[in-house]
Amino acid sequence: MTLSLRNIQTVRNCWLIASLAVCALAWVAVLTFDLHDWPNHAVWPRNGHVNNACGRAGSFVAFYLFHYLGAGAYPLLALLSLCTLHALAQRRMSGFIFRAFGMAMLICV
Repeated sequence: MTLSLRNIQTVRNCWLIASLAVCALAWVAVLTFDLHDWPNHAVWPRNGHVNNACGRAGSFVAFYLFHYLGAGAYPLLALLSLCTLHALAQRRMSGFIFRAFGMAMLICV
């Protein structure tokens, strides 16, 4: 059973749209991050309810993005969002290795 080129493009576009939706949810989670929400165990008293716009899942994602990357969470989400939009536009990217290395350095610093 082989997939035609049109079916492959359709599946690819569905994956790209799904990843764009995940990026949008991650942006909302990061932008509405509250330090007093669950899963932060270093804060007392914790909020009675989660203030993150994406609920407990958004609070979890935002907490660990900030815990491991700090302010690097913003360039990481920007990179993922822009790369997904670029792939959705079906354009070729020149010098991808150099761009990826530069963004990795920006995120880690």
